[in-house]
Amino acid sequence: MNKGELVIQAPIDDFLSDKASVTYTITLKGNLPAVYGLVSGLPFVRSVDRVELKSTGDAFESWAVTVSDAQAAEQHLLRAILSVDEAVVTKFDRKHLDLEEVFVSIVQGGGLE
Repeated sequence: MNKGELVIQAPIDDFLSDKASVTYTITLKGNLPAVYGLVSGLPFVRSVDRVELKSTGDAFESWAVTVSDAQAAEQHLLRAILSVDEAVVTKFDRKHLDLEEVFVSIVQGGGLE
């Protein structure tokens, strides 16, 4: 419901399933320009949002990689990153949406992709 109007109706599992965009959170260091060039060019990658992390020594970044094909990402994303010499992955996690995020997206007009 949004302002008294039914916007969408479905079981909760449908809202939290793979129908919505899938995003991976990745923390890495090493040859970041080469990794970024490779990852952003993968056919199933929609976007890569990069955030530099403060550390002593090596440059670390945290990336939010949004993909259009969850199965392809499961099979190829981490392998692609690790194929770059000097790339070190310290965290690799699939972000799981919660109901609040889905609700806000629907109410703001984004719907489920």
